[in-house]
Amino acid sequence: MTATKAPTPVARRAAAAMPSICDSERENLIGLRPDRPWPRVVDFPMPRIRDDADAAARGCLHADVMRALVIVDMLEDFVHGALANPRADSILDPLQRLLAYARSERWAIVFSNDAHEPGDPELAIWGPHAMAGTSGAEVVRELEPRPDAREFQCPKRAYGAFDGTDLDARLRALGVDEVVLTGQHTHICVRHTAYGALLRGYTIVVPSDAVCAFDGVDEEDALSYLQSVYGARVTTVAELMHRSSFRSRVGSRWPRRRPLARRTRAGHLFR
Repeated sequence: MTATKAPTPVARRAAAAMPSICDSERENLIGLRPDRPWPRVVDFPMPRIRDDADAAARGCLHADVMRALVIVDMLEDFVHGALANPRADSILDPLQRLLAYARSERWAIVFSNDAHEPGDPELAIWGPHAMAGTSGAEVVRELEPRPDAREFQCPKRAYGAFDGTDLDARLRALGVDEVVLTGQHTHICVRHTAYGALLRGYTIVVPSDAVCAFDGVDEEDALSYLQSVYGARVTTVAELMHRSSFRSRVGSRWPRRRPLARRTRAGHLFR
């Protein structure tokens, strides 16, 4: 008669960490039922879920993530005026579509706008631009803000949207945990805003066709920096809207639950 193989400490800990199974199943997992086959323990890290839509379909992601669309410096002076950027026109159409979608989905919407005062450090580098109270500091008419409790303008006097502002407090009051960063400039204000979001624990998403750098700056390099240094997910407006719609549709069918990767310990998967 073949002796029953004794369970390892790893197997016992993993079995104890599965409160949803009944006692008889737990006994089988830790080897107390010789009439049942011994489960094979595979010692490798759980694979990362790479696709949001696929993960939502498995019920592994929360479908009720609260997002904020942050539109950075889409102002008259940055599009048509003192620091006009020829690339800015190319992102207006994708931004209009994303803004309309965000409004329909009841995202928080933030217009993070330069509103400089005399003596601000930036003025020594760029010259006067987007001065508070002037037409150059107004959002371009294509993206005109609307009066709404979930839509607001957040003036800033530095590059980052979080620097010296109450943006973090206002986002937290709305329950936001993911920020979608758009606007100008990918390598300056969007970059500093991404860093501020990272420090405060927000998930960062950047649609590549809704941001732009100054003419002559490598856009791919600027996006790669956000991705590799700040962990931003770089996507497109169309893809972002598609995935968000999918997660909204499955949200009513999948209850909130802990991600699959947290349901066992030490990366062990029973098969």
